[in-house]
Amino acid sequence: MIRMKSGSQNRRTFIRIDNLDKNLRRAIHGALCEIGQSHKVHCRHLFRKMKSGIHHPGLPNRSSAPGEPPATQSGELSRHVGYIASGSNQMEFGDKSQQGKAPYGRFLELNMDRPHISQTVKDQYKDTYTSLTDAMNRALE
Repeated sequence: MIRMKSGSQNRRTFIRIDNLDKNLRRAIHGALCEIGQSHKVHCRHLFRKMKSGIHHPGLPNRSSAPGEPPATQSGELSRHVGYIASGSNQMEFGDKSQQGKAPYGRFLELNMDRPHISQTVKDQYKDTYTSLTDAMNRALE
């Protein structure tokens, strides 16, 4: 809440903003959670797009070519994309399965030129910026 009070003889104005830090932190944390969810949905959408690689025998879908996000074969990689919002100053997005069932996500991204995490961050950059600034502006109103 913002309170304004005029001082003696109207020479000073005192402005008190209660819970600004708390409200701002809460708003930013909420925005980070929304951004993380949006990133997760977008990344999973990239997996479902048609690929132009080879259709290997025994695999249900055509594989991705270099430069394309990985193709969905078992669905494990898609199910292990996620985010963690830590307070109001950090959101981690990526393959959350380094020791899990799909530890190859990082390998595909970094070694096989199958961008999915970096492509998502690039595609969502403008929306990320807008979400954060909108949340902060709402908290400061």
